[in-house]
Amino acid sequence: MDLKQLQYFVVSVDCGSFKRAAELLYTTQPHVSKTVKALEDELGCPLFERNVKGVQATETGKNIYHYARQVLIDSNRIINLPEELSRRTLKVAANSGDRMVALFSHYYMEKKDSGLHADYVKGSMEQIIDSVSGRETDAGFLFISDRQDAFAGQLLARKKLSFYPLLRMEPLLFVGPKNPLYHMDSVSEQELRGYRFIQSQEDDYAVNMNPGYMQAEYPFYKNQQIITTNSEHLLIHMLLETDLCNISYNLPSDLCVDEKIRAIPIHGTGKGSDVTFGYILRSGEDVKPEVQDFIRYVTEHMRESENTDVHI
Repeated sequence: MDLKQLQYFVVSVDCGSFKRAAELLYTTQPHVSKTVKALEDELGCPLFERNVKGVQATETGKNIYHYARQVLIDSNRIINLPEELSRRTLKVAANSGDRMVALFSHYYMEKKDSGLHADYVKGSMEQIIDSVSGRETDAGFLFISDRQDAFAGQLLARKKLSFYPLLRMEPLLFVGPKNPLYHMDSVSEQELRGYRFIQSQEDDYAVNMNPGYMQAEYPFYKNQQIITTNSEHLLIHMLLETDLCNISYNLPSDLCVDEKIRAIPIHGTGKGSDVTFGYILRSGEDVKPEVQDFIRYVTEHMRESENTDVHI
């Protein structure tokens, strides 16, 4: 088995035809068919069902496709690694949040003439931990709720990662001008009874407030009418155009820019509802100068945010 066999197999699955695969691979259809057949013979099982319309992966082929595709991705990373290591790079993973997006953007604009190559990916807590542990990113910035603290600590220890807290945060109520609570300076749990909510789609490792956590932490929330979504644009639109509420620690950058949406403190939430914002690094390893510099930049601006009551 070699990489060319895997490449021809993956492209053929994607195209559903040896002929179209051959066009993409700048070779001939018989050559693609012969190469795939050699792979099938080596594995001892058919990978495609062939018909007049083209080819379709068998159940075995579908399972092998996932691994073959990952092998090709990883091999490409290996090939490009020497060049990448010779460059100044900064790879960051972070939870969704307006402040981190703004900070990363401003930082890059300051450094863009220095030859810095930068990557920024958004993910859940588990995705961020995996990306740093797997060396896909250099550092991860994430929220860990009080309820997640023990679980997160065990997960980080198992992955040989260290968490460095930067800021403690309390939950906020986000509402638009059509909500009756819009002009309130603060709200209590009691005042939120009867309101409808739109929340980020529930995720086992989500750090933003979601229905699962809210039902446990806010008794009033149980059995409330909820819309869940993974679309930040829908969430923003619904807050602006309806009387729906959102409880979160941070929201997309568009919300921070649009002053029509207000963030209102919730008092009386009790123990367990706060989160800590911080960053994770691989334990016991030297930190690249580019990463150190970005962490220093974020830390300084987080302190300014805390002093000026600006929420992430």
